[in-house]
Amino acid sequence: MSLLSRSLGFLVLLAAFPAAAEDLPEPQIQHDPILPMMAEPGGWYLRLDAAYPAANGVDGGAAFQNNQLDRNAVVGAGVGYRFDEMLRVDLSADYLLARRAQGTLAAAPTQESARISGLTFLANAYVDLPNSSALTPYFGAGIGSSYLITGDVAATAADGSVARHGGARKWSLAWAMMAGVGLEISPQLSLDAGYRYIKYGAAHSAAYYSGGNMVRTQFDGLDAHEIRFGMRYQFDSGVMRAPGAVLPDF
Repeated sequence: MSLLSRSLGFLVLLAAFPAAAEDLPEPQIQHDPILPMMAEPGGWYLRLDAAYPAANGVDGGAAFQNNQLDRNAVVGAGVGYRFDEMLRVDLSADYLLARRAQGTLAAAPTQESARISGLTFLANAYVDLPNSSALTPYFGAGIGSSYLITGDVAATAADGSVARHGGARKWSLAWAMMAGVGLEISPQLSLDAGYRYIKYGAAHSAAYYSGGNMVRTQFDGLDAHEIRFGMRYQFDSGVMRAPGAVLPDF
């Protein structure tokens, strides 16, 4: 093939290229949608609580009658961890403001009384029931210890004479069951209102002589039905995700 023929063939190809290029599909530019970011539920939280007993109880045993425990406020705080939308746990400490316990010794009759205050330490677990509203019902249970302190222990006889005894401190097993509802004010802050039944255990006086024997005045079965109000502050977990996205597994 001569040089002239080759040159003519090359010119024909150049002339045909623009027409072929027009038949090619235009390139498509893809844009990934920008999804809103959401905080993954979970992380540490702090709580503050206040309670007032709707009813209190004290059991003096068969020897005592007309047992009663005055009502007084309870204040507390705790630190917890939320695992997911439904499960959270916390450690709480409550301070029981002083209240008076009393009962009548049937055999004498003598009225025994004491001022009781103390602390309770509980490990609690809760199940939240999330829904489409800002109100989240929950229920839970806790177990731990109470440290009860007695003072102003007195025995008042029928003739009005009063025998006073020393106070004492006592650790007891404590447990509680609770239910309530949380109101979400913001992603971090929730208000809480609920009911708690708590069993404090027992308290007693210092040992003293009575009828030639060393005895203590015992206040058993201390418990309370509480109406509680509080707040929870959830710290940011620091884990962000787009809705429906799968977090990478490193």
